[in-house]
Parts: sequence; structure tokens; C-alpha cells
Amino acid sequence: MKFLSSLLTLMSFSAYGSAYLELGGGVQHRMLDGDNGNYKSNQSLATEASIGYRFENFDLALDGLYTYGRQKDFSYNYAGVTSNDEFNWHSVSVGPTLKYHIKSQSGTWAWAPFAGVFYNHTSLDNSGKLTDSTTGLKEDNSHKAWGYGGKLGVQFTQFKPESKILESVNYKIYGSYTKYRGTEGNYIIGGALREYDGDTPDNLTDVSVGFLVSFSFGDKLYQKAKTKLGLN
Repeated sequence: MKFLSSLLTLMSFSAYGSAYLELGGGVQHRMLDGDNGNYKSNQSLATEASIGYRFENFDLALDGLYTYGRQKDFSYNYAGVTSNDEFNWHSVSVGPTLKYHIKSQSGTWAWAPFAGVFYNHTSLDNSGKLTDSTTGLKEDNSHKAWGYGGKLGVQFTQFKPESKILESVNYKIYGSYTKYRGTEGNYIIGGALREYDGDTPDNLTDVSVGFLVSFSFGDKLYQKAKTKLGLN
């Protein structure tokens, strides 16, 4: 109860704006590039959660985006050893986003160009095993990569004055660029199992475009929760 009271108190600071929670999902198309030059694109399912504060003309949010897809024919090169396989590609990006709101004449729709930066962590998982022929040691044929990037896009907002808890429905189109800076993975050389941990091979980059539909919750939900908890 104390936690909920503190959270509601934090959300009530609305002299200059209002806090909100935004939840949504959609699709993303990823295009990989690098020195290898033999990468294929993939399609991913995407989910996003944002916690932000809306002012009169702009808002600042912390966005978390998770995407999942199947990466086919992914080639990687560790210490001169090149392998090719298919992986389940899990990617998480977290970072701040700034939006500038432009209202329509009707007042029911608005659109907002936005820009953001993020940290990215990607995991490539495969059910295969790598086996050291000398020791018999086995390791998962999986890899991890981290990096950073930026995004640009536009969000179209449809306000929902008739809803008791929902502030708006949002439609977001964006493009993003990620530069991977570090990689961890296992590989076999001469029958022996080795582990790579260093700079990302092939100078791997990711250019993605995506579409998301999200739902915003803010002051309406805050007021309803206050009433329910008897905090009015």
C-alpha cells in the first residue's frame, strides 16, 4: 500500500504536465550489414513499454523495446574461423526519447516527431551444441552482442476522451541504427572449444524500420486508482 501511495503521489505532480505509461506492440524489419557483406534481413515481432512525462509541447520518456525474430544464414567470424547458422534473435533496446507534439485543429488527433538514443543487448540462441573433441566439454552454440544507436520517427496520437482509463491510442513509425561494439561467443578450432570475447567481428551494424501500436495510461488511471485506494 505504501508503494502504491508513493507511486500515485509521484504521478500527481501535474503543475507543468502529466506522467504516463505507454504499452504497445508491432513489427520490425531488420537489415544487417558489415565487412562480411553476406547478411540477410529478418522480420521481428516487437513490444515496447515507455514511462514518460508529458509537457505542453513535448515529452521525455524512457523507452524499452524488445524484438524477437529468426535470423537465417547468419555468418560470424571468430579468430579466422567462419561459421554459418540460423538463430533465434532476441534484442532489447533501452534509452531516452524526446517527442515534440503538434496538435491538429480538431483536437482529437496530434502527431509528434521524435528522436532517441539507446543501449542495445542482443542474444542469438541456437539449440545446437559445440563439443570439444579432446575434453568432451559442451557449450551452447549461442552468441551475445551489445552496442548503441539512435532512432528517428513520428507518432500519430488519437485521444480517447470517452474512455474511463485510456488516454490515447498511438501509432508509431520509426527507423533506427545500431552499431555493435562487443561480442561473446563459442567456436571450434582444431577440435578444441574456444570462447571469443571482444570487439564485434565484421563491424556489424543494424538498420531497422518498425511500426508500433500502443495505448497510453495517465491521469485517468491515476484518479481511478486514488479513488479505489481511498486516497482522495
